[in-house]
Amino acid sequence: MRRLYLLIIVFTIFLSNCNNREPKVIETQNNTFATKTVTYNKSAKSSTVKLEADYPIAGNRNLTTAIRKYICEEFGGTYNSNLNRGDLLLNHYGNKIYKEFENEYISIEDNIVIPFEYSHTIKKTEETGNYITYQSDNYEYMGGAHGISSSTGCTFRKSDGLRFSYNMLYNTNTPGFRQLIKKGLISYFRANGDTITTDDDLMAILITESDINHLPLPEQAPYLTKGGVVFIYQQYEIAPYSAGMPSFTISYSDILPFLTTEGKTYINHK
Repeated sequence: MRRLYLLIIVFTIFLSNCNNREPKVIETQNNTFATKTVTYNKSAKSSTVKLEADYPIAGNRNLTTAIRKYICEEFGGTYNSNLNRGDLLLNHYGNKIYKEFENEYISIEDNIVIPFEYSHTIKKTEETGNYITYQSDNYEYMGGAHGISSSTGCTFRKSDGLRFSYNMLYNTNTPGFRQLIKKGLISYFRANGDTITTDDDLMAILITESDINHLPLPEQAPYLTKGGVVFIYQQYEIAPYSAGMPSFTISYSDILPFLTTEGKTYINHK
């Protein structure tokens, strides 16, 4: 009886530890992808830091590993422990940023009324039979007239976790492709209330010395959505702060001639 009682205690402790432990990647037979939302939130008089991520917990091992590494990179790339624990990863970056903000806040002699602020969310925004897209949105304020925001996306092939990149587009320097970029920018600014009827109207908004018919591509690679391929410029990259982050979607029918054979594996193209 005493032995049975001890076995029950040991088994109870084992179950308790399992329940408190974030699951490792589960390799499902049908490769169903699943995430768990993990967060970090710390506030004080000097600083507020908020982090959030849709962290992979089940699915194709190559895919889940690739997305976990991407999340780690987006938050700073300094975490070198086991990637199974999303909560520990966010705590590492959250505590690091919070400490840096506090030290910077204290070092400034002027009387600061508004606390520093940092928020960063990495969320799954699209999933099809072929790919998964994540979006990374960041905001940082450390005094001054305004904070700085950024927004990027990343698409992963579900079969192996390969990221969609500019390498999967070709002939991007041709007049035909650059016209798609120009057309996309015009549509963005018109949607925001700007009147654009000529090339000069567009150039008056932009802060680039490039030719109007050969505008630079965004530094960050485009990403895939069900509506097409999204291109997004960061603040000050091609337009002033007041213009926000110019972005637009190129339909698959328009961009298909510029997709490589590998690029087409992300979409349902026959």
